[in-house]
Amino acid sequence: GGGSQAMDIIISQIHTLSTNNDSDLKKLRDFLRHEQESLKANVHQIDQALQTLDPAQNTLGIAFLLVAQLNAGSFANQRTTFAYVGSFLQAADEQQAKKASIQMNSLCKSYAQMAIDEGQ
Repeated sequence: GGGSQAMDIIISQIHTLSTNNDSDLKKLRDFLRHEQESLKANVHQIDQALQTLDPAQNTLGIAFLLVAQLNAGSFANQRTTFAYVGSFLQAADEQQAKKASIQMNSLCKSYAQMAIDEGQ
């Protein structure tokens, strides 16, 4: 299906542009902003995609994927996602996180809401 191909391209761009280079990170951010509809359409593939990414190396990309997933309310297991987001926020790379500040902010809010839902 065309869906998985779109996701493959997104993941490949995340791997390619997750560098310490500011202009690469800007390119990645712009690319991911542009692909937000595509992420929404392929939200069921995000859990799988996250397994191929590293929280510290791919902070910017993961932030976009998680926001798409949480906004859609589409995760197989809320507890697993909650745990993943928690460890992601701890491992996140500061330089990349700053580039995705809107997404990181949104993630922190979702995380807090999940904590309330879970009664943590």
